[in-house]
Amino acid sequence: LIGGVSEPEAEALNIRILNADFSEWARTYSGKKFNLLHLDFPYGINHDRSGQGHTKDFGTYADSEDVFKSLVQTLLENEERIISSSAHIICWISLRYFEWTKAEFAKKGFSCLMQPFIWHKSDNKGIIADTQCGMRNVGEYALIFNRGRYPVLKNISNIFPHPTTKRFHASEKPLSVLERLFEAFVDEKTRLLDPTCGSGTAIIAGAKAGAEECLGIELDGDFAKKAQEWLKIELEGIKGKNEVDLSSLSF
Repeated sequence: LIGGVSEPEAEALNIRILNADFSEWARTYSGKKFNLLHLDFPYGINHDRSGQGHTKDFGTYADSEDVFKSLVQTLLENEERIISSSAHIICWISLRYFEWTKAEFAKKGFSCLMQPFIWHKSDNKGIIADTQCGMRNVGEYALIFNRGRYPVLKNISNIFPHPTTKRFHASEKPLSVLERLFEAFVDEKTRLLDPTCGSGTAIIAGAKAGAEECLGIELDGDFAKKAQEWLKIELEGIKGKNEVDLSSLSF
């Protein structure tokens, strides 16, 4: 049993987290395409070298500019097999790479909303990039990309206040933040992919919103195991809402 749900039931829910390397997975994937991507790639700000946010207490991950840009380019180089012709992409990002990222997605036919989605950390916790001359950043920003004029489900506000949460990952997006954000994008036709899912909150939020499929990929084995365990706990409560007819799917 997985959190009270049998293995076949869990498969039928199409909700899963894989311990895998996204760069390798992207080059070999051949299944049905995804129409919503939640990208929470490392921001390329060397957070792993910072003593702020008790990073070392929650495990670290490579967070260089090269890592961020490589993951974006890997996705876009393989987008024809991964992303639907009409799709939304939510891309959490450092302000440092706004223009570069928008330009890269534009090459593949994605337009970017003028306003990013902003998670305001209402507990005033955030990183200070320049501890001598800078300010504490208590906002995290997500660019919203659209291809094919794919309509939103609800016109939500682009700013949402919520305190930080850290169940086991230093850069966790709170479940409540993603539940609010997904009100605009997730319904029973949604096929959600999170290529670096960390604590798995996007997968849980997508499942709770009734997505057709939610697939998370996580490179770090320890993070993946803990995310799978958390997801298992949540499955019992959502299994009745997210059952799908597998006969209509092709793998």
